[in-house]
Amino acid sequence: MTNIYPVKVSWSKDVYDIYDYEDRFNDHLYMILRARRYRGEMKYKILYIGKAYRQWCADRLNSSNHKYWDILVDQYGKAGIVVRFGNIILPEGRIISEKLVNDIEAVLINDMQPEYNEMSISAYRSNRDLKITNTGTYMPLNRTINTSDWEYI
Repeated sequence: MTNIYPVKVSWSKDVYDIYDYEDRFNDHLYMILRARRYRGEMKYKILYIGKAYRQWCADRLNSSNHKYWDILVDQYGKAGIVVRFGNIILPEGRIISEKLVNDIEAVLINDMQPEYNEMSISAYRSNRDLKITNTGTYMPLNRTINTSDWEYI
């Protein structure tokens, strides 16, 4: 892997009701977070990172084949989880493809190791090095993730 493919992901504010979020139609990624107040501050833990390609994220979360959404709502209550939607922004002249969305999701999962993700947790297996810059309400994600810095065994 030699060329580094730059990608920016702009994350939304905390969304408590996925159908009240106006920009949900433009996003490709989402993360489900546990939200709780600790010593007067909100603390977040990423539980799941997912993607939607040619499907709205809100519909993906509500679909019958998204096994974790109902489990997490039951476990933490609707007030205990929030969703953030991620919009992929590429340099001019580049286009978003299903493979790119898959690669970005895999990098985010591999970097953060969310408790409920089962895929992409052991390794990032792509022939493309990515440099992802997270913006907006991205915490607890790392601001920058560069796969060219990762060691491959």
